[in-house]
Amino acid sequence: MPQNLGQPYSMLILRKQQRLTPYLIVMGTNRLKLWWLVLVVPFLIGCPFGEERCPFNDWERVTTIEDLITLFAMEDTFNLGEVVTFELTIPDSVFIYDTIVFLYSETGDHSPKLITDNRLFLNNSLGFEHGYQGDRDNWFHLEFLPEKKKYNLRIMVELSKLGNFELANASSRVIFKGRDKCNWYEIRTNIKEFSGRGHWITYTVVP
Repeated sequence: MPQNLGQPYSMLILRKQQRLTPYLIVMGTNRLKLWWLVLVVPFLIGCPFGEERCPFNDWERVTTIEDLITLFAMEDTFNLGEVVTFELTIPDSVFIYDTIVFLYSETGDHSPKLITDNRLFLNNSLGFEHGYQGDRDNWFHLEFLPEKKKYNLRIMVELSKLGNFELANASSRVIFKGRDKCNWYEIRTNIKEFSGRGHWITYTVVP
């Protein structure tokens, strides 16, 4: 029977087990931590292989429809306090990338966002018949009118400041956003009265 300095073999086995126990505990703890990392990390970073992409190209959700914005009584010269009406109307059904899309049914968006030039609205008094002001000076939200099956934004702009002004016919963008990250559409348009008048229109407000 093996001996070590006269110690019984059973005592040697016990001492070896005592020396191995801390090592086994550490190994078990490390494996437990590893399993927690495997389970938790995907939730922290979203997707372990990078950001999830929408299953289409952006241009498949964007279209241009000209002359959707109208400015009523847009003249070269106004008297102080006169009112200009800014109106944008979008039908519920439009063609986007050769496909007819029913915007409300597709997105459920009651109030899509318009991003446009803000020069007409700054320092003037605004009244809303349909829609409302967004978080910034050039952000507005349209209102869905189910009985007419269209979206509408109608703003009465009371000219409250004297001087010479200019308004850009830059592309205005309307963004429809559903609950899903990939459920969105964008319509780009311009002001009808600017057709044939170039990129800028100027006007004067007098006493």
